[in-house]
Amino acid sequence: MSYLLRRLPLSPHVRPLQATTYLFAVPLFSIAFLVFLNSSLSFLLTHLFHVSAKKLGTIVGTLGFVDEIVAIFAAPVWGLISDGRVGTRGVASMGYLAIAVSLILAVELKSVYPGLIIGRIVFSLGAAAVTTMVSAILPEMTNPPSLSDSEAAELEAKPAPTGRLAGLVGMLTGFGALLALGLLLPLPTHFSTRPGVTPAAAVKISYFIVAGIAGVIAVWCYLGLPPPRNPANGNTWQDIKTWVWTRVWGGDPVFVVSPEDAGGRRKGAVQVSGIRGLLSALKLACVDGRIGVAYVGGFVARASSVGISLFIPLFVNHYFVSTGRCQPTVPELSKEECRKAYILASSKYTFTCCW
Repeated sequence: MSYLLRRLPLSPHVRPLQATTYLFAVPLFSIAFLVFLNSSLSFLLTHLFHVSAKKLGTIVGTLGFVDEIVAIFAAPVWGLISDGRVGTRGVASMGYLAIAVSLILAVELKSVYPGLIIGRIVFSLGAAAVTTMVSAILPEMTNPPSLSDSEAAELEAKPAPTGRLAGLVGMLTGFGALLALGLLLPLPTHFSTRPGVTPAAAVKISYFIVAGIAGVIAVWCYLGLPPPRNPANGNTWQDIKTWVWTRVWGGDPVFVVSPEDAGGRRKGAVQVSGIRGLLSALKLACVDGRIGVAYVGGFVARASSVGISLFIPLFVNHYFVSTGRCQPTVPELSKEECRKAYILASSKYTFTCCW
């Protein structure tokens, strides 16, 4: 492990625990929990909520739509929060904690509407937090926490070679899906083989176990990731005004900082963030074709992954339920067929998603 860390373009201030936490806790499990929920969602509906095959598509589509709407707005907000005093460590920990809570809510709330809707909203908030931190933590791993003018000029002239680290992180997100296939998704099939354990009980137990794993990862991130670079101090009201003006709207901090701080601002520095930053990013797509292509690629990748994750497990489960091979209302008659349906859906989803 130490040899691998030496080969990566990590900043000297990054400790081995921080590097290993970022590499293995954040990208691996951010996709693993998403794969688990999407692959098991339709089975949760049929076995625990006894939803008929005719309504499966509508409910799964509605939950997916809610998830994406929440993620669209949550991702930039989490990014803004991570730039403040909470830091990327706090956002990642809160994200995994939200995922743990959402998995418990999914099996404890006894209704699809609004029970599962609430659970899916909480999950989307947590998933948006941890997936956003996959890229937000990367600069903390490669750049020193503070730079002098000469160091900043040198870094601008010769950017840190982050390609190897970014490539490794991308590879680990793919392994996260395989981790879900090998560790998380077999849990319901494992418990369903035990005498007296129905498919519904097996799914419920599995959700509790995965929620516990998410809670452990939340603690791991809080202890292992770098602390915030802007520790809380000073006037709280002043901090709130500064955060709202500079981070949400993207205004010049000179209008809210105290007079003694104004003179310390770096000459020529430009503050572009918040809403103004989003508008600037959209304009860049029109100016630089490479950025525009990257936006289109991200749009297509997200759309295809959502379609695959939502509808391949749904198709398999719908087929088994509609043909009578799996009957969730009478599990003692079709327990083995329901188990086969879950295994087939998980394998098809993971294979299509990853490869």
